[in-house]
Amino acid sequence: MSTKTGNVPLKQDFSHLKTGRINLTVLRDSILQQIKRCTNQFHTEKSNLPKQFTKEKCVIIDDDIKNLLGHIQALNELGANDIRIFKERQHDTSEYKITLFIVRPKPIYMEIIANMIRDEMNKLSQYKTKDAIIKQYGIIFVARLSRVCEEKLKEKGVLGDIIIDEL
Repeated sequence: MSTKTGNVPLKQDFSHLKTGRINLTVLRDSILQQIKRCTNQFHTEKSNLPKQFTKEKCVIIDDDIKNLLGHIQALNELGANDIRIFKERQHDTSEYKITLFIVRPKPIYMEIIANMIRDEMNKLSQYKTKDAIIKQYGIIFVARLSRVCEEKLKEKGVLGDIIIDEL
């Protein structure tokens, strides 16, 4: 982080990192703990979803983030029934109660996610039930939430249907 004194930026001294090592396992474990904290925001009590929603949670993760976290086995700790790699195409997660996206803040990703959510909401609205059908969606932005992405979700009309968090 740099601060300005007048017009001259001051550089922060990171010389202490030259001789040290970064333990990537600790970093990965820390990220997984933060993701678990984010997933605790979902309600997991019995749902009124129709019987075909037999699976609890699907995690769709950005390929670059998967590479950062190492092996996909580390993601199994999230308790997901299915872990998929987010490619720039839609996934069918209509049989899951919870769909969680772990992605970088890219507007094109928000468009794909919004289209997917709208398609699934349209499918759910076709079921004739006396109670409202509740399916939960979440996005965890790595590393930060982008205002542009938030506006894209709002523009597509799905912002209110998503739990949003950031690492």
